[in-house]
Amino acid sequence: MTPHETEGAPPAAAGAAPRRRLRPRQVALRIALAIVVGVVLLEGSLRFLLFSDALAKTRVAARLRRPELYSAAECRDYWKLEVLFSTLPRRARPHPQVDERVGWRKRDLDPATLAHVDEAKLAGRRPVLLFGDSYAQCVSSVNACWQDLLERSELAESLALLNYGVGGYGLDQMLLLARAVLDRFEADDPIVVIALLVDDDLDRPWLPLRNNPKPWFSLADGELVLHPMEETDSVSWVHAHPPRIPSYLARLLLFGSGWLRSSTAIRFTPDRGHEAGKKALDERLLDSLTAELRERELRFFFLLLHGQGALVAPGPSGWQEPFLYDYFQMRGLPFVSSKRWLLSRARVTGAKPDAFYIADGPGKNHYNDEGNAVAFEALLQGLLGHFEPYEYLAPE
Repeated sequence: MTPHETEGAPPAAAGAAPRRRLRPRQVALRIALAIVVGVVLLEGSLRFLLFSDALAKTRVAARLRRPELYSAAECRDYWKLEVLFSTLPRRARPHPQVDERVGWRKRDLDPATLAHVDEAKLAGRRPVLLFGDSYAQCVSSVNACWQDLLERSELAESLALLNYGVGGYGLDQMLLLARAVLDRFEADDPIVVIALLVDDDLDRPWLPLRNNPKPWFSLADGELVLHPMEETDSVSWVHAHPPRIPSYLARLLLFGSGWLRSSTAIRFTPDRGHEAGKKALDERLLDSLTAELRERELRFFFLLLHGQGALVAPGPSGWQEPFLYDYFQMRGLPFVSSKRWLLSRARVTGAKPDAFYIADGPGKNHYNDEGNAVAFEALLQGLLGHFEPYEYLAPE
């Protein structure tokens, strides 16, 4: 053994260059590069699973193609993803009752004049015009909706209800539809009822698309600006206005991991200021609607309807219910609330709140026949001129 050799070490190969140890900075750079490459590969693979037609029917794609994993229902991206992830061919077609004035209407309304199919049933009685969403339209069985319940009430001799509720509507579309039809009935001195689902209807004006494109409002210097429909089918609209999601992997970690509440995850997205924006927009929409009704000197009131979430909330539901109570109080506006009657019936009968809602199938989570009958008591009180105090109602 030569003096330069170490016992147990393999002899260096003739002519081989000695290995250089990597410096800490070089190690860190290589690790960082590996992480970046890995993230890019994961992002690309996730996008391929989400948007490749070839994988649309696979189980893994079905598990990942759920908009709630990347956004929240109160945000715009959610509804864009709902269209992009859908395999239903109807998404590529306009709504069967598309109407560029209001987005869409229901079959009960004439496509040209918006005349209601039940107008002949007024028979000289004073019309009650009910505007709202699917809760107002009703999804329960035949002869159990608001117009049927009023027809069987003590007010039927003098009043008849025309149901202008349309599924999917928010406050913005209610305003547009009311503007379009009030001239038809002004000479009949109608009573106008604006039914607002506390859970959702104040979020919807923020959305230029909710299942289908629609006209939408924005604010410029505090004034409403109406934007007409650009497309009539959802797919074309979303392709023209794609989601604002730079990384689906990051969104999956935010919304789909379960680590954060949805309300917290939203703070890391472009919709983080959505509540303030919605309040400002809703306030101007309510101002415009009430000004329209007062200018016509029409009697009107608001009817607050509640899904299960808003009904069982330990206090005012979300930001929406406090906003509405405060707004009504500041403007001195009359309103009635389904919550009072639903909670009272639950206490008297011992029923659970879910007894008032459709449990499964078409119409899931909407009022069932009993729910409609109980909530109708609120509508009836409004027609009688008995309104709510400006105090929150909460389950006991």
